[in-house]
Amino acid sequence: MISNIHEQIAFQFNKKKLIAYTVHMDLEDIINWSIQVANKNNLDKNVFVKYFKELFWGFTSVQLSLGYGLIALSETEHPSGKKGITAKENEIPDMMLADIHFWYHLHNTWESIYRLWERAVSVLETRLTPNIKRNRYFDGYLNELKNIESFLKQEEILALYKFNKTWGKISEMRNKISHEVTNPFLYSNIEVEFSSILGIRGDPIAKYDYTIPNLKQEIDTVINSYKKSFSLFEAISKVCNCSIKPNFTIK
Repeated sequence: MISNIHEQIAFQFNKKKLIAYTVHMDLEDIINWSIQVANKNNLDKNVFVKYFKELFWGFTSVQLSLGYGLIALSETEHPSGKKGITAKENEIPDMMLADIHFWYHLHNTWESIYRLWERAVSVLETRLTPNIKRNRYFDGYLNELKNIESFLKQEEILALYKFNKTWGKISEMRNKISHEVTNPFLYSNIEVEFSSILGIRGDPIAKYDYTIPNLKQEIDTVINSYKKSFSLFEAISKVCNCSIKPNFTIK
């Protein structure tokens, strides 16, 4: 069963021309490289390696959630959404089981990407300001780095600031799901208007104006953040490799 699902995920990734990044990552190489970086910069080796390993497994979580979402999308009746007006309530398209699975896995994908970026901040904190004990969000940590003049002269660190917009989108989508909308039925919109004219049974005639969201657009938005997350991973790797020394004085 699991192997069949994995094959389907691979098929859906190929169909969307997506890269499963962890397939091209060697975890052992990542561990050995992070040990070298830690030793070179007098970092806590165990902590630094741990966070890089969590980045790897964070990508795995994103890929699995995204893969399940793509499978569910392939079985929905209206993947591109649908709008219509009808006088009969039973003509409004129902949300099917595949739709519920789609929204569930889309939500999980956003949450996994959000957690992935939290792990990315942990890597940066350990590499650049290893004595900091507080947890920060991506944009908040970059704002703090602005107070360290030597860091702002480093090209690799400056390159991180271009990811602030992506982080804004990720946190917006994740917080909307986490704090506002979990019920998948709330994504569809149905407006009912009653006519002053009565039907043959003496009841007001209703007109239903319905909108079903475009699921392809929803998945494409999260895919874009998935791709940007790997670009961030590459940028963080360059920061870790650069010549800048950690600032041990900031706590």
